[in-house]
Amino acid sequence: MKAQFVWPLKIGYRVIELPDDYSYVVIGHPDKKYLFIMSRKPNMDQKLMTAIVERCRQIGYDVDKLVSQEHN
Repeated sequence: MKAQFVWPLKIGYRVIELPDDYSYVVIGHPDKKYLFIMSRKPNMDQKLMTAIVERCRQIGYDVDKLVSQEHN
C-alpha cells in the first residue's frame, strides 16, 4: 500500500495485521517510522488494543509514541 501526502512523494506502508472479520487493521512503515491502528468502531476493546500494541512492540515499533484519537 502506498500513501501520497505531498506530491510527488509516495510512502510505502505494509498491512501488519488484519483479522478475518476486518474489524481493525494495523498498518506500518517498513522502516518502523509510522504505525497506525484503525478500527471500524469508534471504540476498540481495551484488551484487544493492548494485545495489538504489544505485538507491534515485539516487532520493533516505538509504541510509546502512539496517540489515540477520539471518534464519535
